[in-house]
Amino acid sequence: QAEFRARVPVISANIAGPTDLCEGETSLLTAIDGGVVGSATYVWEGPGIDGITTDTVRINQAGTYCVTVFDPTGCENQTCTEVTITNVDPSPFPVEVSICFGESVTLPTGGNTAYDYVWRPDTRIDDVNSNQPTFNPTETTIYTVVITNSSSGGAVCTVTEEVTITVFPDIDLQLTGDGAVCDTTTTIIVTTAVDAEIVLFGSTGTQIGTGNDFTLDVNGESDYLLVATDDQNCKDSIAFTVSGEPIDADLFPDVASICFDESLTLA
Repeated sequence: QAEFRARVPVISANIAGPTDLCEGETSLLTAIDGGVVGSATYVWEGPGIDGITTDTVRINQAGTYCVTVFDPTGCENQTCTEVTITNVDPSPFPVEVSICFGESVTLPTGGNTAYDYVWRPDTRIDDVNSNQPTFNPTETTIYTVVITNSSSGGAVCTVTEEVTITVFPDIDLQLTGDGAVCDTTTTIIVTTAVDAEIVLFGSTGTQIGTGNDFTLDVNGESDYLLVATDDQNCKDSIAFTVSGEPIDADLFPDVASICFDESLTLA
């Protein structure tokens, strides 16, 4: 009795290529047809590639991707792989924040705490790796932040954003004419580097007047506060004291007479 044995080809099907992507990236998946004698053919299935018959496909969507490998005899084998997409959610950071000269500002809302942050430049900022830093620049500065989301599958996804901290000009309130005086009044002159309304207050907080020069009575020590407010509602202030006593000119006679070689003491 004759014995007949048939050898059935064994097809090994595999998919090679990156399967953990960042949003916006693409991946080239390649079918591996191990064990095929002769020329293999392929049929792909998956988001956006159903029916493609090449050995490679370029994909950019998450989902399950499968390829069926056929050998010339009609034998086949199928394999599948899962593709994941990792994204970086938009941050809540404002595009621009305005502050007065000398002030600091903390971003109103913090970014995702699961992400990593690197801010540049690294000056006038409290923490370059913070998701909600505080800035105190002395001039308008554009800060750039690189935000990174690392997936468990190994994808390292980043986005870059900018936050402009606009610093309004320094009011630079200056005062001249203060200090100890001997007249019954003294005049102070006030200047600013930008247009501003200047208000003078007394020691009790009562408004004395507005303007750029003030004539004040001199009688002992008196405390005052100058406040300058510009068009952006930024403020600068100076507290000062006027001290002194007027000289009484009637303490001494206008004319005094003495004989030759005598002396005179004024009292």
